[in-house]
Parts: sequence; structure tokens; C-alpha cells
Amino acid sequence: MLSIFTLSYYAAGGWAGFWILRVLYRLSPFHPLARVPGPRLAAATQLVEFYYNVLQDGQFIFKTVEWHEKYGPIVRIGPNEVHVNDPSFYNILYSKDYRFPKSQGHYRFAQQTEGGLGNCNVRTHKARRAVLDPLFSTQAVLKLEPQIRKFVDMAISRVGRNVESSEKEGFEINGVFRCLTVDVISQYAYSEPIGMLENERENDPFFVGMDNLIGLTWVYSWTWKLQDLLMALPFSLVSKIMPPDALGVIDFQHQAEDRVVSFLADPEKAKAKYTHTTVFEVLLSGNQEKGYEVPSLKALKEEAWGFLAAGSETTAAALSNGIYEACKEPKFQEKLYAELIAEFPDPDAEPITYKRAVQLPYLTAFIKETLRTPPGVPGRLPRVVPKEGVTVCGQFIPGDTIIGMSSILQQTDPNVYKNPTKFIPERWIQDKIPEQSFVPFGKGSRGCQGMNLAWAELYLTYANLWRRYSFRLHESSTLTNGWTDQFIPKREGKLKVVVIPREK
Repeated sequence: MLSIFTLSYYAAGGWAGFWILRVLYRLSPFHPLARVPGPRLAAATQLVEFYYNVLQDGQFIFKTVEWHEKYGPIVRIGPNEVHVNDPSFYNILYSKDYRFPKSQGHYRFAQQTEGGLGNCNVRTHKARRAVLDPLFSTQAVLKLEPQIRKFVDMAISRVGRNVESSEKEGFEINGVFRCLTVDVISQYAYSEPIGMLENERENDPFFVGMDNLIGLTWVYSWTWKLQDLLMALPFSLVSKIMPPDALGVIDFQHQAEDRVVSFLADPEKAKAKYTHTTVFEVLLSGNQEKGYEVPSLKALKEEAWGFLAAGSETTAAALSNGIYEACKEPKFQEKLYAELIAEFPDPDAEPITYKRAVQLPYLTAFIKETLRTPPGVPGRLPRVVPKEGVTVCGQFIPGDTIIGMSSILQQTDPNVYKNPTKFIPERWIQDKIPEQSFVPFGKGSRGCQGMNLAWAELYLTYANLWRRYSFRLHESSTLTNGWTDQFIPKREGKLKVVVIPREK
């Protein structure tokens, strides 16, 4: 009879042999992707992505850009994955027809499988998207504009209260933007603001936790089973296991879930408090005759957290990015002010409205440039090639291959953008930018559902800010142009500004 040691020896040998053969096959001319150019090591193992994203902190997208410069418009970046840099293919890959469904593996960091970002089921996503789209239409946003303006006014007041202190110690304006976007999305989606602005919670544990969570995005993508286990535990137990800096986000996740449970327990009581139709109401008003099924409790919880997370951080980052760039180049601020004072001579006499702000050419150009670099989601958004395969850049890619493109390549294409790494708002007035080369909210069936709300927040916040204040960098500001890819850009340092009131 074989001993335990001998069995373990054979098992280890068999396991090693399996992986050696697997790697040899991936590198062989018999592999379906053998003719796609790219680095041999990346074709052999996904550990290349692990190295650049986890060990080198979000550098895989930059390595992918280098590979395109070396190998051309289509590159094999993994054993079963290719990356494309061809603007003409973008609208095909990210179309509205769900031809290329989402690839599950890349989105595991989101800890969602039935709702939100991680829902890769075409049927359920298509049905939910159809019932939720009217809630985030331009018409719906305009209808709720007074509520959005209420929070913008609170944010502007918060900035104004720091005029004097900002001269001495600098003012971290990003904290106000984060409070603003969290309050807006919670009010808009759930008719229940969290109260970040009202209680001046710029340093709330939620934001501390978000910073830590964002910095560990790719770690979570490799340890997703452990994350699922932790999220299934009661918060009282999780709080004893997890580091304190992570608890703010986990607490918020549980609060979002509690909202779902509370709504399900007594929908009529919950609706009585609402000022408008909410996400929960829409998701729970399913019509099975039309193919829509009410989501499971797990899916509802994931949707609740997904809207809060996705609807806040990227918009706040874009607002901060614009302030930073305008502080480096004060002429941007003067052009914005000149345009705004002509349109709104006295903003206290009449409100700055979205419909009027969106007509201003330089403000529009500035906002677009703010969203261009870095994009809200700069890296690849993987999809799965349909069974019949697809031909890209003269290469046939077989079915079930993972395929993706990255907005950072679309939005810094030197054939479209002159001086692509420079912040130049005027390019949007002087040049004609192709539609597929500006994709800050993605495209197609999985494009950002809340983009109309984000546009409104950007226009209303910037118009009110630049009309009333100018800014300069405080000497203690440590923010730079550098960033790493953590699914969204993560910038190091703090943006501290001096707030200077404009004359009325």
C-alpha cells in the first residue's frame, strides 16, 4: 500500500506535469491564439497581469500600451485574452446588442455576481436595464434638478465657509465633491440622502475605507472568494477581523443592504417617505409577462451598493481633476468666469440651471477635457467573443476568447488628439473629435447608466463654482498628474487649494 508521502509525491508531480503541459500548449502553434502577436510570457500565464497589477500597483494598463507600440493594434495579453487598439472596432465590441457579453473574471473585485457591475448575465441585465433606463434619462434628471441643485448649493456654501482658513492651511476640496456626489446619488436613487454635506463628513470612515478599497482592487480580484465569505458574515464579526480603515465601506455596504430589507418589509411605509420614484420601486415592479423577473434579495442588495459606489467616486474625481488643472493654468479659470458672468450676471437673483449651463461652449469644452484624461475607467473592459468568432485587424479571433479595449487608448490617440497628454479645453472647440474617440462613460448595453446624472452634476457644480470663486494651489498641496489603474484612476497626494471669492 502506498504511503501518504508517496501519494503526495505523485499528486504534486501530476499537478506540476499538468501545468507544464498546459503552458506548452498555450505557447504552441496549435493554440487558437498562436498567430496573435504579443509577449510570450503573457501568453503562457496570467501571472504577468498579477505582477503588474498587484505587485506593481495598477501598472498593467501602461504595460499594455507599451505592447501595442511594439506589436501593433491587436495584442495577446493573456493565455485566452487579446487587447485591441482600433477605434473603428470600439462601437462593434461595445454595442447595444449584447453580441459580446461581459467576461465574469475581470469584475470579481466588485463582489457582485447578480447585480451591479458584476452582473454578467445578459438576460437579467437586459431586463433590468430596460426598466431602470427611464429613471436615469435626461428628462428624469431635469425633473429632479431642483434636488440636485439643493446639494450643489450646500457644497458651494461649504467651499465659501473655508475662504479664510484656506489661505493658511489649504482646503481639501475633493472631500466636498465626494460628499456632494454621495448625497446626490443616494437622494436620486433611494430618495434618502446620506447627509454627508449637511454634517460636513469629508473625513467620514466611508471615504477612508473607499481609499483603501480602491487601492486593493486587483488584490480583491484574486481573492474574491475570501471577500464573498467576509461579506456573508455579520458586521459585528467582520469588525473584529478586518482592519479599521476598511470598516467604513463594509458598514456602508451593510447599510445599503438594510435599506433593501427595510423596503421589502413594508414597501408602502417606505414609499410614503419618498419624493420621487426610486430604484427599489422600479426593480420590484416586475412584469413577468414581458420577461422581467423581480431580482433576488442578493441581487437587490448588490444593486443598492452598486449604484452608491459607481455613482459617487468617478464624478467626484472628475470634479477634482478639473480644479487641479485649472489651478495649474489660471487662464482656464478666467475664460470660464468670463463666459459664466456674461450668462449669469447675478447667480443669486436667478439659479444657474442645467439647460442654460449646457449651452456654454467653453464650459462644455472644459468638462469634456476633464473627462478625457484620465478617463473615469481607463483600463480594459473585457468581453467574450461569440461562438462564431470575429475578425479584428485582419486577425480571426475564435469564439470564447476574452477581448477588450481601453478608453485611455481611445482618448489619447495621437491621430485624433494633438498633444494628447496635455490638458487643452480649446481642442473641443477648434477640432472635430470622432464620437468613438471620446468614451468617458463607455458605450453600448453596458455603458454607464447614470451618465446623464453625472453630466448634470458636472455642469451645475462647475458653473456655480467658477462663477463665484477662483482657486490656486496651496503650498501644502501634494497632488500630481501621476495615477495608477485601480479600475478607476487612483492619484497619490492631496489636492489643497486656496479659495478666492469673485466680486459680485
